[in-house]
Amino acid sequence: MGICGRAPAWSPDGRRVAYVQMREGRGDIAVVDLATRKSRIVAASEASDDCPAWSPKGDKIAFQSDRAGSMDIYVVSPASGRTTQLTKAPSFDGFPAWSPDGTKITYQSEASGHMNIWVMDADGDHKAPLTTGKAADTTPAWSRDGKLVAFASRRAGRSNIWVMQPTGTSPVRLTRSRQHEWRPAWSPDGRRIASVRSSVKDTDIWVMTARGKHQHPLTPAGARYFDPSWSPDGNWLVAERQVGAESVLGLIPSHQ
Repeated sequence: MGICGRAPAWSPDGRRVAYVQMREGRGDIAVVDLATRKSRIVAASEASDDCPAWSPKGDKIAFQSDRAGSMDIYVVSPASGRTTQLTKAPSFDGFPAWSPDGTKITYQSEASGHMNIWVMDADGDHKAPLTTGKAADTTPAWSRDGKLVAFASRRAGRSNIWVMQPTGTSPVRLTRSRQHEWRPAWSPDGRRIASVRSSVKDTDIWVMTARGKHQHPLTPAGARYFDPSWSPDGNWLVAERQVGAESVLGLIPSHQ
């Protein structure tokens, strides 16, 4: 793709990719039109904006920002640029993920004193924890049918990928890698989950079935890839690739 940036998110219509455009050590939320390759900034501040996530209709982007001091979750309209702050806790709130019907947003939060998965209405009301343990639960991702939430958890030691009901019940561990895993991303048909798996030497994108079977890497050994996001047709993933000191957006075939 050849665009400098990080934390990409493919739009539901497949025509755009939201990403973080770095500027003097800070991040702005930008959107690139894949047909014209033209980018424009939709959310900017003197702080750091990160982790964009499209709403199911593609009319809003949730993201995290420390523009008010602590890291909180905001929503911006790419069309108007209007930005709304959804969380206002002194703790860390970040990594937002929309429910398929657009009515809820899951996120990770330290509001309880430990890093857990929380959920709120899409307007910021009715915040509640889905997990309550002392081990870190992070980077939630809602399945496309709304029946499961995938997330990374250290509850068994290393950070592995788990799934649970949207109520926070019935957690199931999918991976048992000795490497650090996070950032699960569901395929559009709900049959596969991509995630980041890192070691001392590299950071790769891996994929598996929704039941945790047939785990294998999609990216070459020795590379450094982060933050996978599926194309709406499920044939590609866009991810951040670190090349030296620079981060660029790269495309990865999903069937390998």
